[in-house]
Amino acid sequence: MISATGYTLRKPAPEENPLTLYSLQAVELPLRYSELIKSGKALTQQYETTNRNHRRTLWSVCRSSVVSVMIASATAASAQQGTEQNAPQALLTSTEVSLSIGADVLETLPLLNNDALARVRIREITYDSGGLPVAGFLFEPTAPGPHPAIIYNRGGYGTFGMLAPNLDFLQLVDLAAEGIVVVASQYRGTAGAPGHDGFGGEDVGDVLSLIDVLDRLESVDAERIGMMGHSRGGLMTYLTLTRTNRIRAAVVMAGPTDLRAGLEARPEMMRVYAEAIDRQGAELEIELDARSALNLVDKFPQTTPLLILHGTADWRVPPSDSIRLSETLLDRRVPFRLVMLEGGDHSMSEFELEVQIMVRDWFDRYLSADARLPNLAPHGP
Repeated sequence: MISATGYTLRKPAPEENPLTLYSLQAVELPLRYSELIKSGKALTQQYETTNRNHRRTLWSVCRSSVVSVMIASATAASAQQGTEQNAPQALLTSTEVSLSIGADVLETLPLLNNDALARVRIREITYDSGGLPVAGFLFEPTAPGPHPAIIYNRGGYGTFGMLAPNLDFLQLVDLAAEGIVVVASQYRGTAGAPGHDGFGGEDVGDVLSLIDVLDRLESVDAERIGMMGHSRGGLMTYLTLTRTNRIRAAVVMAGPTDLRAGLEARPEMMRVYAEAIDRQGAELEIELDARSALNLVDKFPQTTPLLILHGTADWRVPPSDSIRLSETLLDRRVPFRLVMLEGGDHSMSEFELEVQIMVRDWFDRYLSADARLPNLAPHGP
């Protein structure tokens, strides 16, 4: 069971409706089914519940039919409850999140335990991005800083893939428990924020603005900022790297690098691009190329070591995207490591522990330990 501000979703008993939701006061809430999205082994179901004074959207995510966790994204009106009166200057609002983890969830994350939560402060935040109030989460070690920091870029589009207390969320808790500040954006146009999510358009500014947030946080060593992203978040990471040299190390998991070619494998993505980019024909192709890392390698900094992880059985993003990018990174002499996980799906769920360890080690080396950049010139006996 995972509980967070306002609501708890527990693993139901066999005789119960598996979609029963309870408030913390154990009062059953009326739910209205509104959307069903099925993708691989993940089942995401979206509901809406309306009370007299506020409205919330709740998600329940079941992975491999084993673990249920709660996802709650409140509107601005209800999120004001619990907001700190004196939020740091870096943030527009800051709301404490109380989180606990049940044994059924812990067994899926071998590196995490309830002691980790005692070492982490979690806040749901809003911050300024080009004049827009954008939502996100902030994870800070309770130990005295300053600490290195990581910007995490989520995957998905719109409400699909939103940040919330699920298993991916707990992996960010794990990094914070190891002494790294983690901040993540929901992107504009999502979680009650104004603006439009352009899938790698002006919303890249929401990621860049998090660097300003970290610069103002006393808990952060602003000279040691890393970045990681999964799927669309990998795309956001690649695009950010072309616009700043502030990132000391980066990790991309299953990130698309050639959006036009990806449409051949998944033509249904045209619906997303049509809504996000609002272009057609040749104009859309130009926009897709401008979001494709394969065309932007000459803008990548040669001082940011990049770890690329991809499962060879990924049906969402072609594994060849990472291989082709690596070939151009090699020619450009950008420091990188490519790991192709045999039979791994889009989330690399078959290798969760290995992925977690590789991510930890990468940031330990290039952020925490401040390792020197590798020598990429041909050398040796």
